[in-house]
Amino acid sequence: MTDLEITRFCAQAMGVDVHESTFNSGRIGLFPRTGYEYEPLHDDAECMALVKKFRLLVDGGNVLWCVHGDVFGSGVINADLNRAICESVARMQQEQQK
Repeated sequence: MTDLEITRFCAQAMGVDVHESTFNSGRIGLFPRTGYEYEPLHDDAECMALVKKFRLLVDGGNVLWCVHGDVFGSGVINADLNRAICESVARMQQEQQK
């Protein structure tokens, strides 16, 4: 999944209605109707909201983080905690849409 797809799935999971916009630099971002950029991959507060809403299990911290959205499911492992959290939520949201 691309960063944009992960972010879009996280926004959907949180019920945040976003639209796509391009910056002068050519980078694409997702913006809720309130005007600020939604970016849980880089914003710790938005990422922590995902952990709290979905009661994610976070383990590790020395070198790698493992995040489980479902205790019985496989976890997402990544050195970046925000990415592991967002990928876990994106996978859950993707599965829910099937």
